Amino acid sequence: MEELNDRPYRITDAASVQNSTVRQKLFTEYMADFMDFDPDFDTPFAQNWTDAINLAVAQYTDETTMDQLSGYTADLNTAVKQARSTMADLRFFAQKAFGTRGMYTVFNFKVHDRMTRQPANYVIYLKVQHALAVEFATELTNKGMTPAQIAAIATAADLLQTAEVAQEKFKRTRLHRTLIRKDVMARMYSFDQSVNRAAEVIYAEDEVKRGLFRLD
Repeated sequence: MEELNDRPYRITDAASVQNSTVRQKLFTEYMADFMDFDPDFDTPFAQNWTDAINLAVAQYTDETTMDQLSGYTADLNTAVKQARSTMADLRFFAQKAFGTRGMYTVFNFKVHDRMTRQPANYVIYLKVQHALAVEFATELTNKGMTPAQIAAIATAADLLQTAEVAQEKFKRTRLHRTLIRKDVMARMYSFDQSVNRAAEVIYAEDEVKRGLFRLD
Protein backbone atom coordinates (compact mmCIF):
# COMPACT_ATOMS: atom_id res chain seq x y z
CA MET A 1 0.00 0.00 0.00
CA GLU A 2 1.06 3.61 -0.47
CA GLU A 3 3.04 4.73 2.56
CA LEU A 4 1.68 7.50 4.78
CA ASN A 5 4.38 9.80 6.13
CA ASP A 6 2.72 10.40 9.50
CA ARG A 7 1.26 6.95 10.12
CA PRO A 8 1.43 5.85 13.80
CA TYR A 9 3.47 2.70 13.06
CA ARG A 10 6.89 2.03 11.59
CA ILE A 11 5.95 -0.88 9.32
CA THR A 12 4.16 -0.84 5.98
CA ASP A 13 0.40 -0.51 5.72
CA ALA A 14 0.11 -4.05 4.37
CA ALA A 15 2.10 -5.45 7.28
CA SER A 16 0.04 -3.43 9.74
CA VAL A 17 -3.19 -4.92 8.36
CA GLN A 18 -1.75 -8.41 8.52
CA ASN A 19 -0.52 -7.96 12.11
CA SER A 20 -3.79 -6.39 13.22
CA THR A 21 -5.66 -9.38 11.81
CA VAL A 22 -3.48 -11.75 13.82
CA ARG A 23 -3.86 -9.72 17.01
CA GLN A 24 -7.63 -9.57 16.61
CA LYS A 25 -7.81 -13.36 16.41
CA LEU A 26 -5.59 -13.67 19.48
CA PHE A 27 -7.71 -11.12 21.30
CA THR A 28 -10.82 -13.17 20.57
CA GLU A 29 -9.06 -16.24 21.96
CA TYR A 30 -8.08 -14.45 25.18
CA MET A 31 -11.11 -12.17 25.40
CA ALA A 32 -12.09 -13.46 28.85
CA ASP A 33 -8.83 -12.13 30.32
CA PHE A 34 -9.43 -8.73 28.80
CA MET A 35 -13.07 -8.57 29.90
CA ASP A 36 -12.05 -9.39 33.48
CA PHE A 37 -9.76 -6.37 33.31
CA ASP A 38 -12.16 -4.05 31.44
CA PRO A 39 -15.69 -5.12 30.37
CA ASP A 40 -15.47 -2.81 27.36
CA PHE A 41 -13.22 -5.41 25.75
CA ASP A 42 -16.27 -7.43 24.74
CA THR A 43 -17.72 -9.07 21.64
CA PRO A 44 -18.85 -5.76 20.08
CA PHE A 45 -15.29 -4.47 20.53
CA ALA A 46 -13.96 -7.53 18.71
CA GLN A 47 -16.50 -7.08 15.90
CA ASN A 48 -15.71 -3.38 15.56
CA TRP A 49 -12.06 -4.30 15.26
CA THR A 50 -12.87 -6.82 12.53
CA ASP A 51 -14.91 -4.21 10.69
CA ALA A 52 -12.02 -1.74 10.90
CA ILE A 53 -9.64 -4.35 9.48
CA ASN A 54 -12.00 -5.16 6.62
CA LEU A 55 -12.33 -1.48 5.79
CA ALA A 56 -8.54 -1.14 5.76
CA VAL A 57 -8.22 -4.14 3.45
CA ALA A 58 -10.74 -2.56 1.07
CA GLN A 59 -8.63 0.56 0.62
CA TYR A 60 -6.83 1.08 -2.68
CA THR A 61 -3.20 0.03 -2.61
CA ASP A 62 -0.55 2.26 -4.14
CA GLU A 63 -0.08 -0.36 -6.85
CA THR A 64 -3.77 -0.12 -7.76
CA THR A 65 -3.60 3.67 -7.80
CA MET A 66 -0.57 3.65 -10.08
CA ASP A 67 -2.23 1.11 -12.37
CA GLN A 68 -5.28 3.37 -12.62
CA LEU A 69 -3.12 6.41 -13.37
CA SER A 70 -1.25 4.42 -16.02
CA GLY A 71 -4.60 3.52 -17.57
CA TYR A 72 -5.65 7.17 -17.78
CA THR A 73 -2.26 8.07 -19.25
CA ALA A 74 -2.59 5.31 -21.84
CA ASP A 75 -6.05 6.60 -22.84
CA LEU A 76 -4.64 10.11 -23.18
CA ASN A 77 -1.74 8.91 -25.33
CA THR A 78 -4.14 6.96 -27.55
CA ALA A 79 -6.30 10.06 -27.99
CA VAL A 80 -3.27 12.16 -28.90
CA LYS A 81 -2.16 9.53 -31.41
CA GLN A 82 -5.60 9.53 -33.02
CA ALA A 83 -5.61 13.33 -33.16
CA ARG A 84 -2.17 13.34 -34.78
CA SER A 85 -3.52 11.05 -37.48
CA THR A 86 -6.37 13.44 -38.28
CA MET A 87 -3.92 16.32 -38.47
CA ALA A 88 -1.70 14.40 -40.86
CA ASP A 89 -4.71 13.95 -43.15
CA LEU A 90 -5.65 17.62 -42.90
CA ARG A 91 -2.10 18.80 -43.51
CA PHE A 92 -1.83 16.64 -46.63
CA PHE A 93 -5.07 17.81 -48.21
CA ALA A 94 -4.65 21.45 -47.12
CA GLN A 95 -1.27 21.54 -48.81
CA LYS A 96 -2.75 19.81 -51.85
CA ALA A 97 -5.54 22.39 -51.99
CA PHE A 98 -3.62 25.57 -51.13
CA GLY A 99 0.08 24.84 -51.53
CA THR A 100 2.27 26.00 -48.66
CA ARG A 101 1.33 29.69 -48.72
CA GLY A 102 -1.79 31.78 -48.52
CA MET A 103 -4.76 29.93 -47.01
CA TYR A 104 -2.53 27.04 -45.99
CA THR A 105 -0.90 29.19 -43.30
CA VAL A 106 -4.32 29.75 -41.66
CA PHE A 107 -4.18 26.17 -40.39
CA ASN A 108 -1.01 27.05 -38.44
CA PHE A 109 0.54 23.59 -38.71
CA LYS A 110 3.89 25.00 -37.56
CA VAL A 111 2.72 24.96 -33.91
CA HIS A 112 1.16 21.49 -34.12
CA ASP A 113 3.96 19.51 -32.48
CA ARG A 114 4.15 21.96 -29.58
CA MET A 115 0.40 21.70 -29.04
CA THR A 116 0.58 17.92 -28.71
CA ARG A 117 2.61 18.36 -25.53
CA GLN A 118 -0.20 20.43 -23.96
CA PRO A 119 -3.40 18.32 -24.15
CA ALA A 120 -5.74 21.09 -22.98
CA ASN A 121 -4.38 23.48 -25.61
CA TYR A 122 -4.30 20.72 -28.19
CA VAL A 123 -8.05 20.26 -27.76
CA ILE A 124 -8.62 23.92 -28.62
CA TYR A 125 -6.22 23.65 -31.54
CA LEU A 126 -8.11 20.64 -32.91
CA LYS A 127 -11.47 22.32 -32.56
CA VAL A 128 -10.21 25.34 -34.49
CA GLN A 129 -8.75 23.03 -37.13
CA HIS A 130 -12.08 21.30 -37.49
CA ALA A 131 -13.89 24.63 -37.83
CA LEU A 132 -11.44 25.66 -40.55
CA ALA A 133 -11.79 22.31 -42.32
CA VAL A 134 -15.56 22.76 -42.34
CA GLU A 135 -15.23 26.29 -43.66
CA PHE A 136 -12.94 25.16 -46.47
CA ALA A 137 -14.61 21.80 -46.98
CA THR A 138 -15.26 22.47 -50.67
CA GLU A 139 -11.61 23.08 -51.44
CA LEU A 140 -10.47 20.17 -49.34
CA THR A 141 -12.97 17.63 -50.63
CA ASN A 142 -12.24 18.70 -54.20
CA LYS A 143 -8.71 17.47 -53.55
CA GLY A 144 -9.84 14.14 -52.13
CA MET A 145 -10.43 14.69 -48.41
CA THR A 146 -13.62 12.94 -47.33
CA PRO A 147 -16.35 14.35 -45.06
CA ALA A 148 -15.59 11.47 -42.70
CA GLN A 149 -11.98 12.62 -42.39
CA ILE A 150 -13.16 16.13 -41.56
CA ALA A 151 -15.63 14.83 -38.97
CA ALA A 152 -12.86 12.69 -37.48
CA ILE A 153 -11.08 15.85 -36.36
CA ALA A 154 -14.01 16.83 -34.13
CA THR A 155 -14.26 13.29 -32.81
CA ALA A 156 -10.55 13.26 -31.97
CA ALA A 157 -10.88 16.58 -30.14
CA ASP A 158 -13.77 15.26 -28.05
CA LEU A 159 -11.93 12.03 -27.20
CA LEU A 160 -8.82 13.96 -26.19
CA GLN A 161 -10.82 16.32 -24.01
CA THR A 162 -12.56 13.40 -22.29
CA ALA A 163 -9.23 11.65 -21.65
CA GLU A 164 -7.57 14.82 -20.36
CA VAL A 165 -10.43 15.62 -17.97
CA ALA A 166 -10.52 12.04 -16.65
CA GLN A 167 -6.78 12.00 -15.94
CA GLU A 168 -6.78 15.44 -14.30
CA LYS A 169 -9.77 14.55 -12.12
CA PHE A 170 -8.04 11.37 -10.98
CA LYS A 171 -4.88 13.29 -10.08
CA ARG A 172 -6.80 15.88 -8.07
CA THR A 173 -8.80 13.32 -6.07
CA ARG A 174 -5.82 11.07 -5.40
CA LEU A 175 -4.76 13.11 -2.34
CA HIS A 176 -8.31 12.97 -0.97
CA ARG A 177 -8.35 9.18 -1.25
CA THR A 178 -4.97 9.02 0.47
CA LEU A 179 -6.25 11.08 3.40
CA ILE A 180 -9.30 8.84 3.73
CA ARG A 181 -7.07 5.77 3.82
CA LYS A 182 -4.89 7.43 6.42
CA ASP A 183 -7.91 7.82 8.70
CA VAL A 184 -9.05 4.24 8.04
CA MET A 185 -5.62 2.81 8.84
CA ALA A 186 -5.35 4.92 11.99
CA ARG A 187 -8.74 3.70 13.23
CA MET A 188 -7.75 0.08 12.71
CA TYR A 189 -4.46 0.62 14.50
CA SER A 190 -6.23 2.26 17.45
CA PHE A 191 -7.64 -1.18 18.35
CA ASP A 192 -4.13 -2.62 18.37
CA GLN A 193 -3.00 0.21 20.61
CA SER A 194 -5.87 -0.26 23.08
CA VAL A 195 -5.29 -3.99 23.38
CA ASN A 196 -1.55 -3.48 23.67
CA ARG A 197 -1.97 -1.09 26.58
CA ALA A 198 -4.34 -3.47 28.34
CA ALA A 199 -2.12 -6.50 27.72
CA GLU A 200 0.78 -4.64 29.32
CA VAL A 201 -1.16 -4.69 32.59
CA ILE A 202 -3.04 -7.99 32.24
CA TYR A 203 0.03 -10.02 31.32
CA ALA A 204 2.63 -8.11 33.33
CA GLU A 205 3.79 -11.43 34.78
CA ASP A 206 3.41 -13.48 31.59
CA GLU A 207 5.91 -12.32 28.99
CA VAL A 208 4.79 -14.91 26.43
CA LYS A 209 1.19 -13.73 26.37
CA ARG A 210 2.30 -10.13 26.70
CA GLY A 211 4.37 -10.57 23.55
CA LEU A 212 1.34 -11.70 21.58
CA PHE A 213 -0.11 -8.18 21.67
CA ARG A 214 3.06 -6.07 21.62
CA LEU A 215 3.10 -3.51 18.81
CA ASP A 216 5.67 -3.62 16.03
